[in-house]
Formats: sequence, structure tokens, C-alpha cells
Amino acid sequence: MSSKEIYLLRHGKTTAPPGLYGASDAKVDPKMQHAIARALCEQLTQEQIVPLTRIVTSPLSRCRVLAEQLGSLLGTPLVVDDGWREMAFGELDGRPFTQQDYPWPLLNAFSRDPAHTELPGGERLADFQHRVIHAWVQIATSQADKVLIVTHGGVIRLILAHLLGVDWRNPHWYQRLTIENASLTHISLFTDSDGESYPTVKSIALPLRLRDEQTKQNW
Repeated sequence: MSSKEIYLLRHGKTTAPPGLYGASDAKVDPKMQHAIARALCEQLTQEQIVPLTRIVTSPLSRCRVLAEQLGSLLGTPLVVDDGWREMAFGELDGRPFTQQDYPWPLLNAFSRDPAHTELPGGERLADFQHRVIHAWVQIATSQADKVLIVTHGGVIRLILAHLLGVDWRNPHWYQRLTIENASLTHISLFTDSDGESYPTVKSIALPLRLRDEQTKQNW
């Protein structure tokens, strides 16, 4: 029998204008990256969660830079894994909503039925889901017993749908479940003597306790 604790941290808000940012490498203000790293380290220490076994991160800099700071502060090994990156939105990726020629009909169609609307040059939702669950299974079956994963909102929604038995094709799951920036989701995973795993979602998207002076930074 074994148990492990897995923490999913969504990156901080980027400095990019509003839009869909999947494969686009939007940046987070360096001061905010530092504030998030400090706040999380304090929280993990106060709740006696450290030491962690491993930190895993998406390769995109809004996650990777934060994970590198956390790894340095906590003295924890860091693994960069492409499986944890956000969905690629193709022609819509990185385009500000304020563009005069923004293709709103395409975005609206995708929002209404993301499982059956393919974005030109983008990743199909089914392929995204397969990639993310494959990355999850690798973590769930590893020897690491305390893992922090720095990743994206879309990734966390798919993990939760998988664990809670929710249909990941349902557009309401993406429209109505908010995973805030700089929030922490906690999952416990118990494995019995027969190798059967039993996940428990302990908390979803709890905001980090940033100090007042930290929250005044430009998100």
C-alpha cells in the first residue's frame, strides 16, 4: 500500500493582452513570479508539506520560470515535461481579442463545442486530453510521493474531469469551472495492496496567500 500527494499549481497571470494563450509563450512579470514562488514556499512550509520529492513543469516560460525558482528555493529536483503544456489553439493562439479582424465566429463555435470544433493549425481537444492523461498516469504510477506540478488551467480541468468522472467533452466544464492564476489544487492518491488506486480531490484552485504588497504588483 502507498499514498502520494500531488499539487497542481497554475501559473501567474501573464502580461499579454486578453486572448487565448496555449502554445504561445506569454510571459509573467518577474516580480510576480518571485512573489508567487515566495508565497507558495511559505505555505508549503507552514502546512508541513515540504520537502517535496519532485517538481514537474510545463516547458512554457510562464510555468518553467516559476518552477525553476521554486526548485531553487526548496532544493527540489525539477523535471520539464512537454505533456503538461497548455492546449495549442492554432490560428487563435496568441491573438489579442482586440484585433479588428479577430475570428469571433470560430471562437464562438469552439466555445460551444470544443470536442468537435477543430481550430486551424491547432490541437484537437481529444489529442490534448490524451496527452494530459498520459502525463498524469506517469506521475500517478511513479515512486515520487510528494509532487508539485506547475501547469495551466486547461490541463488542471482535464485532470479533474478524469478523476471526478466528468465528461471532458462537455463545454460547460470549461465555461463554468474557473482555475484562477496562482491557485493550488490538491489531490491525494492511495494505492492498495492489489495496485488499485483511489484518488481524492482535496481542494480545487485555492488562491495562494499573497501578501498585500505582493497583490499590488501588475498581474
